[in-house]
Amino acid sequence: MKKKMIPLLLLLPLLFLLAVYGKDSKKEESRVVVIAIDGLRWQEVFEGARRDSLMPFLWEMGRKKGCMIGNRNRKSKIEVANGIWKSYAGYSEMLCGVTDDEHIFDNRKQYNPNRSVLELAEACSEYKDRVNAVASWDVIPYILNYRRSELPVDFRSPHRVSKQVRNDSVTLNHALKTLMEKHPKLLFVEFCETDYYGHHGKWQEYLNAAHQNDQFIRQLWKSCQQDPFYKGNTTFLITCDHGRGESLGIHANRGEVDSKASWTEHGKEIKGSNQTWLVAFGKDILHLGEMEGGRTIYTKQVAPTIASILKVPFTNDDNQQPEASPIYKILK
Repeated sequence: MKKKMIPLLLLLPLLFLLAVYGKDSKKEESRVVVIAIDGLRWQEVFEGARRDSLMPFLWEMGRKKGCMIGNRNRKSKIEVANGIWKSYAGYSEMLCGVTDDEHIFDNRKQYNPNRSVLELAEACSEYKDRVNAVASWDVIPYILNYRRSELPVDFRSPHRVSKQVRNDSVTLNHALKTLMEKHPKLLFVEFCETDYYGHHGKWQEYLNAAHQNDQFIRQLWKSCQQDPFYKGNTTFLITCDHGRGESLGIHANRGEVDSKASWTEHGKEIKGSNQTWLVAFGKDILHLGEMEGGRTIYTKQVAPTIASILKVPFTNDDNQQPEASPIYKILK
């Protein structure tokens, strides 16, 4: 009996180490939630006395528990590298890590020839069937080339603010359901009411949509913190696909924003609409707060940053390195 006990006792330390390191290894697995707020200007995120009340959750998390890039008053710059300055090109750059002005020059529904980081992750065995997208804009499935990639993209709904844009509240509910039921390791969520109201010159509705999106992000984060699958393992990256014109055209005598000023539009002919912003927080992000100065960061660096966090090989079809590198200075 004693002879049998000795080998067992020798195994106990090994079993203990396996249990500890096995647990740590599981905890080290990262999940990423990428959220895009379509066409929200950096000026609304960073400027004015209202910034904390407009987007209180982004400021709470970005300033204290993460980082915020894009306040040009502090010489912090992030912008699109593409020359189109419209939504399709911006999202493609953001998610594929490349610019492709030759093929992508407007917002028509064409299948993207470029592969997104979502598609690359889906091709990896550890992320197979654990990548999802939920979007308000019905062009997102084409940007992700869901026909080729076979990525599940949730975008349909009878509840819409326009023919191409469904209500952001519907997108939120579908995103929450996706988190709870499918437990994706990589989730992309796109909100679009800001851009819709911006184009229609509805200033107050535009601000209301931005504030609503901030609260939606709070709900998504809260849901992750209540789920053991995500708690302590998840990084949030929040950004936009393009900026807008700089002029609000405020009437001096009434203090009203002009619905026909350049803020309602974007594109290569509209100054300032290449300017974007980024807020990041969670497991893999350094606590840097509102950043100042430094080199200009480009939207095409978002995709390789996601790949770096998830340890997904990020190369193109020719197995060449991408044109952009991760945003290393914000990563742990």
